[in-house]
Amino acid sequence: MVDAWAADVDAGHDTALLAWRRDDVQDLNRLARDLSRDLGRVSGRDLWAPGGRPYAKGDQIVVLAPLPDHGLVTSERLTVTAVDVRTSRLAAETKDGRSVILDRKAIDADHLDHDYAVTVHRAQGATHDRAHVLAAGGGRELAYVAMSRARHGTTLHAIADDFDQARHDLALDWANDRQQRWIIDSAAPAQPIEDDLRRRLAALEVDLRDLHSGTGRWEHTPEGGAARRINDVRVELGAARNQAAALGSSRRDRRSAVRTVDRLIPEPISAQIRWDAVGGPVVNDLWDGIRAVEQALEAIQLDALRRQLDSVVQRSPPATPGSAQARDLHQQSARQIDKGLSL
Repeated sequence: MVDAWAADVDAGHDTALLAWRRDDVQDLNRLARDLSRDLGRVSGRDLWAPGGRPYAKGDQIVVLAPLPDHGLVTSERLTVTAVDVRTSRLAAETKDGRSVILDRKAIDADHLDHDYAVTVHRAQGATHDRAHVLAAGGGRELAYVAMSRARHGTTLHAIADDFDQARHDLALDWANDRQQRWIIDSAAPAQPIEDDLRRRLAALEVDLRDLHSGTGRWEHTPEGGAARRINDVRVELGAARNQAAALGSSRRDRRSAVRTVDRLIPEPISAQIRWDAVGGPVVNDLWDGIRAVEQALEAIQLDALRRQLDSVVQRSPPATPGSAQARDLHQQSARQIDKGLSL
């Protein structure tokens, strides 16, 4: 499965590795990362983050939990551009070209993971050129999500004695309704609503990133000024500390830098107090909006999944194994699965 994924990547395709279980995702991430290092896509020393995950230049990573201080939202994908083993920090670039520095707390196992493979649930809403899916359970709901992530082709990877056995297992799994209760059940057309929600989500995420940088619509607001002040103070203090510790600088320059550091040390505190007062409430409102839209999108996707899978896998009464009814059900399910795979 990983070899097939690597071949697609080599051919220039945006390709996903998907699995139902987190353990399978961890195995796929490990294998894909090892292969990426062998191929030279990942290079340099490993920075071992809290939780036991290694990161190096070239690693593909994903945000597991919000990092508001860095303007990063859940499921945002990045590429590692450099690591500093000594300070336990890494530099990364977002898909929209923004550079961030993540420290020890931000790279722990609760906030960051490798992004070669992801769970099907986390892949909801994503679209790739191709996808490779590990068929190891999950039921009909996740099956639809997994099979609808790629524009040009999805390959199922299953463990079975032969193709017929794999098809039989898929028919049984895809007939299994594991959703206990649908969040919404509306006859309204879902696609326009979903498109509006996605536009709203994208706008909220851009708004949040702009807020943390003090740009966009926040440029001439108290919130934007407070954000820029925090960023400016951090940059200025960091530069002064580097100058004070620079061995090649003259003694006078280092003394001057030390005085600058002493002068700036209180500034981050006052800047943070100002930010908490004017920017903090706005950040909380934006995160509440993002979470609400994400929940609404998930509800629509679950409802669409139910409707579409109902047209592929028909509900049937229990049949005695080996009976003519069971054989008919098996053959009917196999034909439906074949049709779904061909589509």
